[in-house]
Amino acid sequence: MQPYIFPYLGYFQLIKSVDYFIFFDDVNFIKKGWINRNRILLNGKEYLFSIPLTKISQNKIINETYLTDYDGWRNDFLKLIKTCYLKSPNFNKGLELIENVLKNNYETISELAIDSVKEFSKYLEINSKFYKSSELDYSRSAKGPGKILSILSNLEINNYVNPIGGKNLYDKVSFEKHGKSLRFLKMNSDIFYKQGNLESFIPNLSIIDSVMWNSKESLLNKISKFTIVH
Repeated sequence: MQPYIFPYLGYFQLIKSVDYFIFFDDVNFIKKGWINRNRILLNGKEYLFSIPLTKISQNKIINETYLTDYDGWRNDFLKLIKTCYLKSPNFNKGLELIENVLKNNYETISELAIDSVKEFSKYLEINSKFYKSSELDYSRSAKGPGKILSILSNLEINNYVNPIGGKNLYDKVSFEKHGKSLRFLKMNSDIFYKQGNLESFIPNLSIIDSVMWNSKESLLNKISKFTIVH
């Protein structure tokens, strides 16, 4: 998976479902994706925040996409989080986790996004081992699933799990030809929680929202609600 900034709960379910999780940080940056943007709750409505980057281009790879005015954005973002979640039941812990990430000085969006995932994974008691694709030996010129199959072979991993949304992108037969198993993670539909005074649940917001409104025990229960399908 590409490294996403403070991704939604389903991203962490995917990490929990595997022994090894690979951040694809040396592939092309995706504009208007989730690498430098995500959604939180502001005044009862979803709010899209965005981290400023220097010369955004889909011709650049993620780990060569640089932050701009990081200090200014960090200060503004922490103020925004306090505005959004000060009255949430788990505000202190949520803010602590965010500050643990943002206290570091980053140059690239890749570094920041990866650390945001690692910090919240630790809180969620996820013990999967993390790799960055930029640090691995694999066929970077391969097309389609070729990159993934190359990494699986080099790491001697036989099973690959992808979010259910990518089911049309990968061919199960092509994996089987290489002795690999392709499976998909489907997030259970009964995952919801009380978001302040909202009558209707707004799903798939950043993990920040999930942590702010849930006790750790409740969140650990929710993160296990997924199904692996073939």
